[in-house]
Amino acid sequence: VMLAFYQAQCERMSRDMEKPFRYSDAVRTRLLRSTPVPDLGTVANNLFMTPRTLQRRLADEDASFSELLQDVRLERANQLLTETTQSMEIIASELGFNDAVAFSHAYKSWTGHAPLLQREKSL
Repeated sequence: VMLAFYQAQCERMSRDMEKPFRYSDAVRTRLLRSTPVPDLGTVANNLFMTPRTLQRRLADEDASFSELLQDVRLERANQLLTETTQSMEIIASELGFNDAVAFSHAYKSWTGHAPLLQREKSL
């Protein structure tokens, strides 16, 4: 049983090593897994580089930190609005906004409707 487990682990790790490293994937993963959602400086520091270097690496992949941040915030916002009963203030804080009003304005600019409407749709 142990042999099969370790063989499967080695095969998975070998497959992962064959994939090219993409900074945009690393940034997206960190944004998705961190609460509150970190800023550019924090993510760059976690990747052992300056914010400007990270921006250049993302640009080489035709991505930007702001685009990744917006995509992740929208994804997490929809999840929190539909799967939890957390207040708008808590959701805003988890997504890295200063307050619920800033979150509401951003959400409306992304989707065209207020976050409360999204929550009502899920009920």
